[in-house]
Order: sequence, then C-alpha cells, then structure tokens
Amino acid sequence: TKRCVSAGPPAEAGSCLDGSPYCFYELLNASSTKWALFFEGGGACESEQACVQRGASGGGLGSSKNMSATRKPFEVGDLVEGWNLIFLPYCDGSVWKGTMTKPRTVPAPSSSDPNKFVSSAPLGQYMACGHYNAAATLRTMLGDSAAGFAMATHVIVSGGSAGGIGAFTHADYVRELPELRGADVRAAPYCGWFYPDVAAYPAWQQNKTAGISWDY
Repeated sequence: TKRCVSAGPPAEAGSCLDGSPYCFYELLNASSTKWALFFEGGGACESEQACVQRGASGGGLGSSKNMSATRKPFEVGDLVEGWNLIFLPYCDGSVWKGTMTKPRTVPAPSSSDPNKFVSSAPLGQYMACGHYNAAATLRTMLGDSAAGFAMATHVIVSGGSAGGIGAFTHADYVRELPELRGADVRAAPYCGWFYPDVAAYPAWQQNKTAGISWDY
C-alpha cells in the first residue's frame, strides 16, 4: 500500500520533480524482523528541460499525483520471501543523489537544443531530491514503532538501473543509521554499476535496436 511522507521542507520530506509529496509503498509482515528496500529505476534526466517535462507530465517518474494506492510487490525471489518490503518509487530524475532544497527555474529550450525529445518542454521549475526522498522514507519507517523497522535484524538494500545507483549510494547510509547498527545490513543492487563517459555497450551505442549481450 502507498504511504506518503509528512509535509515539510525538502531536506526533511523530499519531493518529486513537480514538487508533489514523496510517497512510497510498504508490504509488512509482523512476524518477520527482516526487511528489503528496493530503489526503483527509470533513467536520469538528460537535461534540466527533461526534468521539467517529466514533472509536468504527471507520470510516476516525476510526480506522485497519479501514483496508485496499491501496487504489486516487486520481484524479490526466494531470498527475501516473507520479509517486510519497502518499495521506493523513482520520481526525482537524479539517480537518487539529488539534494536540492528549493525549486530551480528552467528557461524554455531553444530551437537549437540537441535534445529534440524535450524541445517542447515548457518554462517551469523542478526539484531533484532523490537522497532526501530515501532519507524521509527511512525516517518515516523508523519512527513507526508498530511497523518494527527499528527492530530489524536483517536489511537488504537493492534496486535496478538508476535504482541500482541508489542502492550503491545509500547502502552505507542505511547501515550507519543509529537504529540499524545492530542489524545485518547488506547491499545487493543489480544493473547500477555505471561510470561517467564510459560506453560499456559499444554495439548498443552503434545500434540501439540490437540488444545487449549477457556477456556485459
């Protein structure tokens, strides 16, 4: 079920790109002290105009306005069967690293903008609060004594693509939370080991319809 973070400044409550409140999903099992956190992926904004457009679209990658009240559990496999699950939707475009504390105004792109897919993005504002979204989610769960997250004995931090980066970025952050110092905290991200300006998939770069070999 969906759960939204209490209102407050971005550094405390986070925000989606369009400024809407950050919301996450929980699936709790009162008989378990084991928890899995999953950071959703969805690519990075390739320009500031793209961030504005994502937020303005009202879609899940930029806004919480149209997030459903419930969603199916993410595919977790046998490893965490029966664990408590927290799914963190990706709605900030910053691969979970953003720490903006106020909206940024972006001018409309010029006709020479190379990012043609965002050439119609309107003048507007956006917020990139990925880290604060994660931090607010964790504070919300740790502050809920009934949920029992503060009593966790095992925690797995995972995610895919941009969410894999989020898992790498936040693994130590989760492990160092005072309430979780006694827990066995492990990171198990997949598809998130990216390096700036390194083309890991040369065949795909040349022909993006060719697919990617599992060798990569």
